[in-house]
Amino acid sequence: MKNTLLKLSFFFLLAFQLKAQNSPFVFQSLSQQPYADLAAPVQSLNNGALWDRNSSFAVPLGFTFTYRNQAITSINVLARGVQFVGLGNLYMFVYNTPFGGNLIQDRGIANNTASMSPVSYAVSGAAGNRIGKIEWKNAGVIQSSPTPQDPTHFVSCQLWLYEQGGKIEIHFGPSFTTATSFQNNSIFVKTYSDNNLAVTPTGNSNNPSYVVENCNIPCYGSVTGAPAQGTVYVFNPNTSFATAARQSAATAFSVYPQPARQQLTIDLKGAPAAATEGQLIDAQGRVVHSFQISQQQAAAPVTIALPTLATGLYALALRSATANWQTQRLVIEQ
Repeated sequence: MKNTLLKLSFFFLLAFQLKAQNSPFVFQSLSQQPYADLAAPVQSLNNGALWDRNSSFAVPLGFTFTYRNQAITSINVLARGVQFVGLGNLYMFVYNTPFGGNLIQDRGIANNTASMSPVSYAVSGAAGNRIGKIEWKNAGVIQSSPTPQDPTHFVSCQLWLYEQGGKIEIHFGPSFTTATSFQNNSIFVKTYSDNNLAVTPTGNSNNPSYVVENCNIPCYGSVTGAPAQGTVYVFNPNTSFATAARQSAATAFSVYPQPARQQLTIDLKGAPAAATEGQLIDAQGRVVHSFQISQQQAAAPVTIALPTLATGLYALALRSATANWQTQRLVIEQ
């Protein structure tokens, strides 16, 4: 029992260490804040026109929003979130899929009517403390094939960008969904930050945890189901991210395929200063497989054979003699 507790503690310590070092945001979930439609004056973005998964609306914020120590003055509002203009492929996605697709569109499409789902923008607060608010109202759900779109299903949410401190919030509003409304009954909420690193809420949509994922390959972190009305997801900037990211760059790695089966490939981005130790840890915190990668092997992607393991979620942990443990989420299927 003591050994199990120690391993569990080790597993969560690894997860915390990854979040503390590599995450540009610290995520937490708050619930039951009153939800209200945007207050006037409100700028309509779709102007009564139907919008779909490919729609994009350019929006001047009206203030400077700080993202990764960069000054953002405009965004592109997408069907599934926003893109921060001027920073390349850096996004805040809400209703997303693991391969970057969209889970919502104008509800009028499924109902064969004019637009039923306004997309709007408003700014509240005084100079220095302004909040830019994007609202997707009464949005229809794009359901997975072969399940047809149900014209009665809808979701509403708002994305808030804070001038003071660079905080991001997602406010979830009224919805009507079922267990089949979203792809695999999941919402892939992600904040992309650098080199496809994503801060991702996971688990119960009304009380989620989070992981930090490398999404150079499809990443599967998600919350299950639609959050209850009044649920707010808060992303606070991690002020130590820039320094910590530089310190950990020497041992940054990617792993594929996801999900893995008989083997997986690890790319250490070039040989480290020493051999690398690896561990595969299950959801109960047990080390179920250990291996070594020599300095010579690490110069190129290396393939690791896996033992027979139960299908599920694991943590892949790596470290060399000159670096701290780093972990990534790994899904294994048999």
